[in-house]
Amino acid sequence: MASLHRMNRRDTRADPEVQGWRRYLGVFRYTSRAMDLVWQTDRRLLGLLLFLTLLAGLLPAGIAQAGRLIVDGVVHAAETQLPAHRTAALWFIALELGLVAAMAGIQRGLDASQSLLRVKLGHRVNVMILDKALQLDLVHFEDSELYDKLTRARREASSRPLSLVRRSLGLAQNGLSLATYGAILVGFSPWAVGVLVLAALPAFVAETRFAGQAFRLFSWRAPETREQAYLEVVVAREDYPSLLLEDYFSAEINSWDNFFKGMSSNLSFPLQKAFPYWLHDSGSFPVFHWKLELGDNIIKNYRLTAYGGDYTITNLVVEPSENADFPEITGKIVGLTNGQVIEEGETVEFSLIMNLSGNIDNSGNGTDNIVEGLSYQFDVAEKPGWSFEYRPHVY
Repeated sequence: MASLHRMNRRDTRADPEVQGWRRYLGVFRYTSRAMDLVWQTDRRLLGLLLFLTLLAGLLPAGIAQAGRLIVDGVVHAAETQLPAHRTAALWFIALELGLVAAMAGIQRGLDASQSLLRVKLGHRVNVMILDKALQLDLVHFEDSELYDKLTRARREASSRPLSLVRRSLGLAQNGLSLATYGAILVGFSPWAVGVLVLAALPAFVAETRFAGQAFRLFSWRAPETREQAYLEVVVAREDYPSLLLEDYFSAEINSWDNFFKGMSSNLSFPLQKAFPYWLHDSGSFPVFHWKLELGDNIIKNYRLTAYGGDYTITNLVVEPSENADFPEITGKIVGLTNGQVIEEGETVEFSLIMNLSGNIDNSGNGTDNIVEGLSYQFDVAEKPGWSFEYRPHVY
């Protein structure tokens, strides 16, 4: 935890502009890993892809140069009316035709190489995922986040790594083409090159600055888009939740509330939660015992809003801690009572309280949960299976 707090302090002191550029350029750190994965899949195909990319970057300037020779040759032949000069102009036309045909052939070669690599890369990544899955225990597959990562990796195995390599090579190809075009234009007018560079800067800066927002707005892979699709499915169900539970994440002594709210400044609180609600705090984000004051301490704040009918709170109970060494810590729920009816349209706010009746010494307990077993619970009578359970972690 100390290292995490130190990291957060460094981040807040850093220059936001520097952090922003580091974030934009940080995408390139994955390029070498993707390139290495493609290299291990098929070195010859990757070598062919690199070679064809190099040619595709050079040929546009060659075509432009051939076009210049054609114009000069036609003008010169028209002035001299000599057969030799007309023949030279025709050869220049044939040269440009050959370069254009070569460019089309290179593009077909790039497409074929990428298609073959996509198939081989998809097979390799799927084998890697299966090898990784064999090393996991059953409990790992019950983790929704880990399972979601494995599913997305398997689904996008044939496209994402190759897409990163292809886009990186495309960037290099376009950069090479621009450099060769610039070399040709410099001979014509250096000022023209400067004007073109300055004209391209606003669009480059704008696209770089808002690339993240554009991805989240238009890509189905973005977390917000996937969450929206999930919510659309849930809302269409007949058993869609009609007793709304929301978490304020506002308890100052709860390190998870502070961390999550600090990392989610783009979200609006409170956040909606779903029944059945089950939250067990971990030792990574505990309630520190030295932050507890004598008397009542709020460790969580929630809100309930009733839609489509009335709802009755039943089986409301606070299970005591199983640790007999710390009887000074007890719990209670404020703002909600057993048998309370929340009428349609009514909003009820309630807090989970941890009461400290005396000073405690946790010097010999390490990071173990000193309130193991302490649990805040209740059920919703009208909705079988709709339950609330929260277990804090204190050390």
